[in-house]
Amino acid sequence: MDFNFKEFCEFLDEIKRTKTPKEKFKCVAEKFKIIRNQLGSESNEKFYQILRLMVPSLDRERDSYNMKEATVARILIKMLDLPEGNDRNVLKKSHLMAHEATDFGDVVHSVIRKYLSYSVTTLTISDLNKYLDDLTKRRNEREGEDILMNIFKKCSSEHMKWVIRIILKDLKLGLGANSILNCYHKDGAAFYASNSNLKKVCDVLQKDSVRLHELEIEINEAFRPMLSKKIDATNFIKLLPENKPFFVENKFDGERFQLHMKNNEFKYFSRNGFDFTESLGNNYDTGTLTPQLKGLFRTNIKKVILDGELMMWHKRSRTFGSKGMTLDVKKLKEIGHYQPCFCIYDIILLNDRILTNVPLRERLQVLKTVFSHYKEGSLQLSQVKEVSSRQEIVDELNFRVDRDEEGIIIKDPDSVYKYSDRNSGWFKMKLEYFQDVMNDLDLILMGGNYEKSTSDWLKSFFVGIRSDDPTNKKPLYLALGKVSSGLNYEELAMLNKKIKTDGKKFEHFNSKSLAFGKDVPQYYIEPEKSLVFTIRASELVRDTHSDFKTHYTLRFPRVLKVRDDKPVDECLHITELLELTQNNKAVIKLNKRNLDLEELLKTKTRKIKRKEIIVPVIYDTAKISDVLEGYNILVSEEIELKQKEYLQSLVKRAGGSIQYILKDKVDIVLTWDRTDYIKELIKKRPKYDIVHTNWLQRVIQDGNLLGYNQEEIFYIGWSFKNCLSDELDKYGDSFTEETDVNKLKNTFEIITDMGDKCIIKNIVKLEGRKYLNHHTAYFDKHSIIGDHNSEIIYKSFLDEIQFQYYGGIIEEKLSTSVNLIIYNGNSDRKRVLQDYLHSIQRTDIEISTNSIIYN
Repeated sequence: MDFNFKEFCEFLDEIKRTKTPKEKFKCVAEKFKIIRNQLGSESNEKFYQILRLMVPSLDRERDSYNMKEATVARILIKMLDLPEGNDRNVLKKSHLMAHEATDFGDVVHSVIRKYLSYSVTTLTISDLNKYLDDLTKRRNEREGEDILMNIFKKCSSEHMKWVIRIILKDLKLGLGANSILNCYHKDGAAFYASNSNLKKVCDVLQKDSVRLHELEIEINEAFRPMLSKKIDATNFIKLLPENKPFFVENKFDGERFQLHMKNNEFKYFSRNGFDFTESLGNNYDTGTLTPQLKGLFRTNIKKVILDGELMMWHKRSRTFGSKGMTLDVKKLKEIGHYQPCFCIYDIILLNDRILTNVPLRERLQVLKTVFSHYKEGSLQLSQVKEVSSRQEIVDELNFRVDRDEEGIIIKDPDSVYKYSDRNSGWFKMKLEYFQDVMNDLDLILMGGNYEKSTSDWLKSFFVGIRSDDPTNKKPLYLALGKVSSGLNYEELAMLNKKIKTDGKKFEHFNSKSLAFGKDVPQYYIEPEKSLVFTIRASELVRDTHSDFKTHYTLRFPRVLKVRDDKPVDECLHITELLELTQNNKAVIKLNKRNLDLEELLKTKTRKIKRKEIIVPVIYDTAKISDVLEGYNILVSEEIELKQKEYLQSLVKRAGGSIQYILKDKVDIVLTWDRTDYIKELIKKRPKYDIVHTNWLQRVIQDGNLLGYNQEEIFYIGWSFKNCLSDELDKYGDSFTEETDVNKLKNTFEIITDMGDKCIIKNIVKLEGRKYLNHHTAYFDKHSIIGDHNSEIIYKSFLDEIQFQYYGGIIEEKLSTSVNLIIYNGNSDRKRVLQDYLHSIQRTDIEISTNSIIYN
């Protein structure tokens, strides 16, 4: 039995339509149960085909597609031979839309349905999996086009979007991969964590009655290794009791690996379960590592699983390299200076004995029986030292750091091995986890990069040092590296505003004070407008690729403080950097002194200012009307939290749906001011409306769905769904209501925010010129003077508006206050008016044509 892809897509659509995660979980679990009953003994293989498509990010059997949105867009444009124009631009730029969480599958569907009109889906799940396997093996882009075309020929345009989502490995179901595995079996996610094998999950957990604790780790099947918990000053005393024995060993600065050997056939898996056997060697005749292990195993060892670290070993200096270096230990060449070395610190299986439930102390004794001897630079055993006091732990850390090692691992001798667990007796300590023991660096901010291609939020920042430019009296600032961690939301918002306001896009780079390497920012900022970061990094590493302007760059940097109070010319000078790197090593540790136990044990006596405790207000969200039913409303993040929660409760009570992310289905964004963030949204011309929160308050008070007032508008979107702006044009100007200066200002601000041309300067210039403020006019519109029931001979609406704009007052009747009559310019009509005024003895009234307004 093979499932039609159409049925699978209908199932995915059903999940996507379901609202809450709990309901989604129930929907998937019930469907899986039905399928399991239908398939019987075949369920494991068929479920494997289904899960490969539902959780594509967990499928280790299929290589990477090497395809992101931009690549898919390029292939589709070429495949369909799209000309320059809207459809081509939509495909190319849709993945760059920030803050809208654009679903690229929907975008592709909206374009491709115009060109590929297949209405019936004949594709099966097995067919699609076969095509996707072929896609990972394509030799060039042309083959990729052919494979996609073959898929699309068997698929309706409605279902093509699911193919794209599967390729991009993001189905946007609103249900996580682990939850989907747990729908298959209650232990599905946990068992996958132990082996990273989707097929094995389907095979072993085929029956509901099978439980995880009954399973065993198997040879040549990857699992998630046991992890270490970070020790710093806040938890040192709690997690490391005095007088308790611990094992301490070096924290290797390499990549976590597991070695599997069965009858002299080897497998190597990374921490995340990826197979690197091909490069490291399946047997003693292949690869960069396995040939070096020949003759090291005792003859009675038939099967073994070892846990350890894959390190780089320098053949000549006979020292370990660092992961901070630019070399990749998994891709080393035999002719290079470095070779891989496997450093072992645990054993999981020996022959047919599983050791996960054996205490660490016993496992290490078993480990000593595996090898007849070790080989320096190829296979080494981690040296373990037993300690029984906190002082010994601190001494061991200082000793290791003095030897330029990364830190230490501390292990409870009685701990059992729990895969993918960080809270079961293993700990890690590094000096950088503690205060005042590192050389923190004051570096100048030089520019910023977007968080990712689909964002307009600067998240990564270039920092540098001060140098001297002999050709220029001003200092020259050299890029040292990038930093993207350590900043809170308020600091990020401030930096985004500062760089976008005071900085410039790099495409217009013309600075004589800044120098970058190969890696350049998207925005740069001149020194006189910049500020200083205090940064902590674990190391300085040699920059062999010249990505930055200095010979070294930062490893694991994070911002400790934004120093807007410090002059930029007081940042780190190049002479200070040269002092730090004077020994010219590939990796320079940045610790300035050793750790003192007394610092960790002494009680802090300084008074700490207590933060105000804010008791959350629980607003009533019970639905009392359906005024806003069908509207998806997002309350802007910039609104103060308490007020935001109140507004959200109003929306819910009125039947509206609250959105928390700017997804495509948002209809209205509520905000309180025209902030920089709102202006950035408006520039993108999204489909949703952006309006003032006053509109919501009016709707709640009136109890009816009201249209927007002109002064409530920040932006009107293009969604066909929203009819609340029908009485306004796209710039928020009313079709029916009289305008005024404030309303005009708002309209022109919207025009400016949208990036359209605006002559607001001329309007502001005219404001206050009340040329006609001493005139009260009667517009002569009717055939019989003073008779409003007679025929209209002069349509003066626009002239009246302009007359009022210049300060004049209009009377509907010939009252005693009228000192001006405006008529349509006919000379006969002027004589009639003169005769009429003479008859009523009003010779004080001036008679003029409408040209008075334009003159």
